[in-house]
Amino acid sequence: MRRRLLIILATLLTAILLALVGLKLIYGRGATYAGVGGTPVLTADELEMAIRPELPPGCVTVTHDGRVFFDTHPFAAPARFAAPHVFELVDGQARPWPSAEAQDLFVAPFGLTADRQGRLWLIEPATLDRSATRLLAFDLASGA
Repeated sequence: MRRRLLIILATLLTAILLALVGLKLIYGRGATYAGVGGTPVLTADELEMAIRPELPPGCVTVTHDGRVFFDTHPFAAPARFAAPHVFELVDGQARPWPSAEAQDLFVAPFGLTADRQGRLWLIEPATLDRSATRLLAFDLASGA
């Protein structure tokens, strides 16, 4: 019985080792990452800083008419659940969007995008307290 258990264990370890070697040969040959560089589209003089937020942004999206929206990364600060989460860049300043009062709607936005129908989409993944993932859509014209 003990011999049979050792054979099974040795076979299992051999199979795992072969699988790992196979993965290494297929995906991780130790080669350097292929260069993806090239000539920049814009020169350094053509770039400008749009904003320097206090907390790192999570996602940034630009509407078809040039409005800029962003959220704070949910892991940015321990007090992140008490502060505004979603912002619009207006005249170089981050303004809570759709309003400061509406920030209570958000818990931890983790993704946002604007579509061509004039909506801002926001997703909040499920949290450790088992709250459900939420997908929210807002009308950009009214904020509703």
